[in-house]
Amino acid sequence: MSIFNSEVELGKFLGSADIISEAYRAISETISTYELHNTRSGINVLAFNCSPDYTARYLEGEFDLVSSETIQVLDFISTEANSSFSINKAAANLFQRLAHNLKDLEKKHINTSLVITGTGLGGYLAILSTLRLHHAIDLEESNGSRKTKRPICITFGSPLVGDASLQRAIAERPQWRISFLNVVAKKDPVASFFSSDTPYKPFGTFLYCVESGGHAAFEDQDSILLVLDAMKLSNAGSLQLYVYRNVLRLIRRRMLYFRDYELGESNLLRAGITLQLLEIDVLDDISKFKTVATSYIIYSSPSKPLTVTSYLHTF
Repeated sequence: MSIFNSEVELGKFLGSADIISEAYRAISETISTYELHNTRSGINVLAFNCSPDYTARYLEGEFDLVSSETIQVLDFISTEANSSFSINKAAANLFQRLAHNLKDLEKKHINTSLVITGTGLGGYLAILSTLRLHHAIDLEESNGSRKTKRPICITFGSPLVGDASLQRAIAERPQWRISFLNVVAKKDPVASFFSSDTPYKPFGTFLYCVESGGHAAFEDQDSILLVLDAMKLSNAGSLQLYVYRNVLRLIRRRMLYFRDYELGESNLLRAGITLQLLEIDVLDDISKFKTVATSYIIYSSPSKPLTVTSYLHTF
């Protein structure tokens, strides 16, 4: 993702990427818990689904964080610096049930281009399967293999999966961290179930989108949480499962242009952030957090780009 000069450019690129729509089409065509598909462009897609009943139980608060030390099947994520972490219990339970079968499937595609995807809690399975395949590739490459290909993970409306220790363990391996794209619609209550008032932390790139087709990409982790906060406000009390088909169709029709808005802003960094927040209709909600965001503010400096959190203190 570092080939882009800004998150605005990244958002434009992602909004036009065919593989996002193809990944969601694969999910829509998946009848069982997981299935392997081949896209029109010849890329293999491993798609995960999760039953509405299980998701409903999740939304009612049945599941919480559990320690990785009690879940042996997740030992491939730990590092020396982050030997333990906490992960959502639903994610751990789902992955434990399928771990053996998935491992065989992952091995078959260690040398092929593979997109791993899932919607809602199915995104949990996609994330953990991607992480384990990265670990397997690390082992192959440490033994001299040059044939392996890194997977890409695209989730749709998947809630945050783990705590700060999990975030740091993934950040230790740059090739792991850059392979995750999380597509989140503003009206999706599952995606914004966890935000800044919980121990959960994000990783990867988030592509936020709204019903008008507006969309914007965010990579700064604190900014991701603030946008989740704003989206959670509009979903208060809702338990409706969200279908991404229509919003994905609309974002393909819409591109981000500064001339679409009268920003009244000469500072290009501030203008870029304003544009991002306008695109996903959270600018007013984000502004409300100006007084509560100070506990995790990150100020901009020559060595650190301006982020949404630092932007709040420049009004």
